[in-house]
Amino acid sequence: YIMLTVVMFAVLVFFIYLMIRERKIAKQEREKRHEIKYLFEHDSLTGVLSEKAFYEQVEARLKTIDIEKEEYCLVFMDVYKFKLFNEMFGYAKCDELLCATAYELEAMMQGCNGLCGRISGDNFILFMPHKEELIKEFYTKKYKKKRIIPVELYLYYGIYVVRDKTIPVA
Repeated sequence: YIMLTVVMFAVLVFFIYLMIRERKIAKQEREKRHEIKYLFEHDSLTGVLSEKAFYEQVEARLKTIDIEKEEYCLVFMDVYKFKLFNEMFGYAKCDELLCATAYELEAMMQGCNGLCGRISGDNFILFMPHKEELIKEFYTKKYKKKRIIPVELYLYYGIYVVRDKTIPVA
């Protein structure tokens, strides 16, 4: 009887060990999938959305919003004379500049429930509510970060107001 109890206890401990191990492995796999998804959906330098993920998320949001009640817009941005900055100050400084710019744009978008993505090089794209005060913020925005290069940074941008949800944004 004692031997049977010991065997049953050993089997129980073994099954508990297997369950804990399986949960740990499943958690690690979920974390890896999450990490891979994050790397696929985000720009490797700046951390903002990649072009593909940006457009996918915009399409998903357009399905849920009523553009008759609230207008949204796409803002395409380009850092003026960025190639010249790269030549003058080097890639490392300009990568730092891109990261700081992306950080500021992302923070701005979180404040208005918008999206920020990097399409290529020095080109960013935003999806946000089309409100005058938000657009004016681009004119008056003062960067909180230290100056990375000793010149003024200008962002050229164009605004496209989304009025028809059936037209693809990409």
